[in-house]
Amino acid sequence: MTLNARTFFATAILAATIVFSGCPSETTKETDGSSIPDEWKNLRIYQVMVSAFQDGDPSIGYKQAYGPWDQTTGGDLRGIINALPYIKSLGMNAIWMTPIFDSAGKNDEKLNSTGYFAYDYFNVDPHFGTKADLTELVEKAHSMGIAVILDGVFGHWSQGGIKKSPSGNLPKRSHGQYKGCDYPESLAFFKEVAAYWIKNFKIDGWRLDQCYQVGLGEHANGDGDNCYTGGHNYWYEIRKTVEEAAASNGTLGYMVGEHWNGNAAIIQKGSVNPGSADGYGLRSCFDFPARYKIVQSLAKEEGTNTGTTSLGDAVSYCLRSASSKGYSHPDGGYIPNLFITNHDLFRFGNLVNRKFGDDNTTDRYFGLHRAAIAILAVYSGPITLYYGDEWGAYTAGYNKEGDLGAYNDNSSRTSGKIDNFTKNEQSLVEYTSKLMNVRSKYPAMWKGNLVTEKSTSDYFIGKKVLKNERSVGFIINKSANPVEYRYKGTDLLTGQTTDGSCPPYSAEFVLLD
Repeated sequence: MTLNARTFFATAILAATIVFSGCPSETTKETDGSSIPDEWKNLRIYQVMVSAFQDGDPSIGYKQAYGPWDQTTGGDLRGIINALPYIKSLGMNAIWMTPIFDSAGKNDEKLNSTGYFAYDYFNVDPHFGTKADLTELVEKAHSMGIAVILDGVFGHWSQGGIKKSPSGNLPKRSHGQYKGCDYPESLAFFKEVAAYWIKNFKIDGWRLDQCYQVGLGEHANGDGDNCYTGGHNYWYEIRKTVEEAAASNGTLGYMVGEHWNGNAAIIQKGSVNPGSADGYGLRSCFDFPARYKIVQSLAKEEGTNTGTTSLGDAVSYCLRSASSKGYSHPDGGYIPNLFITNHDLFRFGNLVNRKFGDDNTTDRYFGLHRAAIAILAVYSGPITLYYGDEWGAYTAGYNKEGDLGAYNDNSSRTSGKIDNFTKNEQSLVEYTSKLMNVRSKYPAMWKGNLVTEKSTSDYFIGKKVLKNERSVGFIINKSANPVEYRYKGTDLLTGQTTDGSCPPYSAEFVLLD
């Protein structure tokens, strides 16, 4: 989230240090005894950058921002309300919005527009809309089967100060850092924030910005980002507050943390383990280690690391169980969340361009997007799709920091669109929509075990199996050559009988006979 994320690209990408390979007929089983609700496992989250996604009310919206979007307009809640039918058509069943809380002009306008340096955590930023708009958004989303997840920043706030909660609570920052935060002094305030929006607006959960700031201080450089928790993981107390509020309001109560390290053990230690507390912290964090492997295998990562991962190794790792990756949580289990792009990372299309020189005019460009989205589709657990990845969005002209007035950590904050696609973009939208709707229909895809048939540097053949459910075979091919396979059944994207050959730069999904 923060502008200091720029330093992350040089220091935090560690994913290439561990490589897992698949082997013929290898079956990966879930062994952590997880009691994670199916509603969490089947989450298909669509992430939007509120300030850039859709302009529904031209009278409001930020006109300056960090990022290369069209700043003659500004995104808002009305734009998201208008886009709900499109999001539903993609097969997504949840939306995560970047922070909507009032920044009140305490920072410069560009920083305010991000939402990540709020002044008033209990009001909607008037640049984005009103509380009535949020109520309408949640009610309409729920009527369409779409959950609403807000973005919670519980480890830092506005440089200019912060407003008291309705109960008179304030967080504490004693070390003079706008990004720092003290616990337990800040706990009452943020527990109140966490419960307020669930109780009053029936939101379904929280995405937790820089969650290591509230955990055990395990950031990429090991310093906890200047937050002070005394070795206690306060996500335990906040998580209990969220679970209680959600139970009383009939909402999901899902929480997912942003801990951007490429090492699963560090994420486990920093955001999940209890430290000196009796209870464990978060039950879900974004699967950054798996995400790095995806871009290393299909494109090129953001950092200076030039190592590559074979597609087979990447898929094998992504589809391993949480416990086999090194995660555990005795209080109901742990489940990571897989993604390709977010608002702090390069667009996947730009990473393809870095690797191959392709842009959004080539078959390979769109084919590699299909391969990446295919990995999401067979991931056991919640997944997140960043707005624009479903149509192959590309930040044209951004190659290095300073281009287009952007930085590495905001270059993907481009203007959103929900129509007027090119032929290739429309094809990718339709592919994404079909695939996400197929994923929703067949539980083996989102909670089944992996059986590996063939794993190579250029393609992967496997199937997801689940007791008492139909198995789904899949072939992901990033090469310029077709891949032959032996699965017989129905092609889930075309409805036709399979012919046993997956085209170049593509993926196929087979409902097995």
